[in-house]
Amino acid sequence: MSDATFPLGRIDGVSPTTDFSSVLYTSLLSLEALETAEIEGADVDMDEVYAYHTRGKSGDTENVSRDLQQALNAEQALRDGADAIKSGVSISVALLKSLHETLLKGVRNEGEIVGEWRDSDVHIPSPHRSQSPFVPPPASTVTELMDLLEAYIQIGGEYHPLVDLAITHYHFETIHPCSDVNGRLGRILIVLQLLEASYLSDLYLYPSAYFNRNKQEYVVKMRAVSEEGNWRDWITFFIDGIEDQARNSYERTFELIELRREYET
Repeated sequence: MSDATFPLGRIDGVSPTTDFSSVLYTSLLSLEALETAEIEGADVDMDEVYAYHTRGKSGDTENVSRDLQQALNAEQALRDGADAIKSGVSISVALLKSLHETLLKGVRNEGEIVGEWRDSDVHIPSPHRSQSPFVPPPASTVTELMDLLEAYIQIGGEYHPLVDLAITHYHFETIHPCSDVNGRLGRILIVLQLLEASYLSDLYLYPSAYFNRNKQEYVVKMRAVSEEGNWRDWITFFIDGIEDQARNSYERTFELIELRREYET
């Protein structure tokens, strides 16, 4: 935990003090949105995101692909969620439902419920053919379970905040409260909790990149909690991800500083 909290403190200490912090903030926000969309199968790259925002200044933003729209929605949901936390709003069921609606704007599939919890039972195929699918709790229990999770987040657990983060993320994903974009919403929740716990003052971390690189291990370790009660490996994996991405953001900040010096020279 100390290995993770140290680089978190470093990025939150140095990032706002750079005189290009708005560029850094925008870059990391776009990276997180892109990575979280890619995990769910969207085929989009950073050039497309930047090109869209550049065109936006001249009003030419028509003909946006579905995949790009998913990344743009994730950007907006991250921004809206962060603004809410910074203005003093607590993480709640109402906030998560609002962000869910943003994530599905313009990309909703037929039958998907927007801004509300799912009303039907689901099963999630296993990445291994030899394993049975994962079956989340019945739809009839989702409202109660999410209310309990909201209470856990707001009251705070008995563990270190980063451990509580790992516990919360596991429960959110296994409750699987939405008809779609559970993964995206759950990863946004990680960043919002880091903001609410004062580990970050803004969106200087993009944890989705770690989960994107380690998708198989992510699923295996989360499933091991459900099937074997193996919390230790899941929590270690999760906190390693926070540390990894915090170090990455810190290094990226100084690479940008060096790049700027080169340009000025």
